[in-house]
Amino acid sequence: AGAYGADEDTEGVNFLADAGAAYLYQKQADGQWLEIAKLTASDREAGDWFGFSVAIDYGHCSIGAFGEDGPDSGAYPLPNAGAVYVFENDQLSASTAVVGEPFVRLFPVPVHDHLQIVLPEDSSAHAALYDMQGRLLDEMTFSGSTSLPMVLYGQGLYVLCISYGNQLGVKRVIKY
Repeated sequence: AGAYGADEDTEGVNFLADAGAAYLYQKQADGQWLEIAKLTASDREAGDWFGFSVAIDYGHCSIGAFGEDGPDSGAYPLPNAGAVYVFENDQLSASTAVVGEPFVRLFPVPVHDHLQIVLPEDSSAHAALYDMQGRLLDEMTFSGSTSLPMVLYGQGLYVLCISYGNQLGVKRVIKY
């Protein structure tokens, strides 16, 4: 469940107005719901609205942060660019309640010209972009972060596959 207006971190402290959070619940045998994890962005800031959107699929939890600022490289600041944080865990259950750092960050979401792909550490990854008919449009190997030139493609929906270590992430990319 997204709580984009939440102000505290996972420990219930470190107040940042509207930084946001997301909560994972598991339905118990008696029909009651048990909170198993509270997720926040590792780089949380006030006004990020982390938890604005939430999707869970096969051990991946994708959480949108509507107000996340892109990295400020000086020349091209990206205020309120938005971002998607992808958390991965083989089993999101009470026995494995701690979910690790985001697998990958994508921003801005939706994208117009360049999609920024950021890994949580400087490691090598492979990214492949497909159209909705399954045609490979672009692929690259990179370390740490890269920029995918979406300006080359028309408006629409695309699929981005990223392999990083023994992890694989599949994300939808909206181009406007």
